[in-house]
Amino acid sequence: SAPQGNRSGMGSPLQVVPGNMIGELSIFLDKPLPLVYRCGSRCRFAALPRDSVVQLLDMQPRTCCLRILHIVTAKLAPWLHRVDAALDWIRIEGGRSLYHKGDPMRGFFVVLSGRLLVLE
Repeated sequence: SAPQGNRSGMGSPLQVVPGNMIGELSIFLDKPLPLVYRCGSRCRFAALPRDSVVQLLDMQPRTCCLRILHIVTAKLAPWLHRVDAALDWIRIEGGRSLYHKGDPMRGFFVVLSGRLLVLE
């Protein structure tokens, strides 16, 4: 199967080959997939229903969650390298604000160290 680019036509199709997984992030997100998966040839799939994955996560949360995250990070590694090259490193002293109420969102942030308090 090959995931198609978004509806605006941006992005070239990616090839998904036997042994690859799709949809693993959907376990954690309650949103429809933003992609179309169209089989380029006859395909056979092994499907693991969401309810079964949730049961596995309930029985072995650490093991299952870490395994799923390992799979996801392996897929994202090339993208993460490109993101790393584009990152701005920001240091903020304790007591200072990252955002104030009403400020426009300038991107997303990953807390690397320290504690970030969310105030209303």
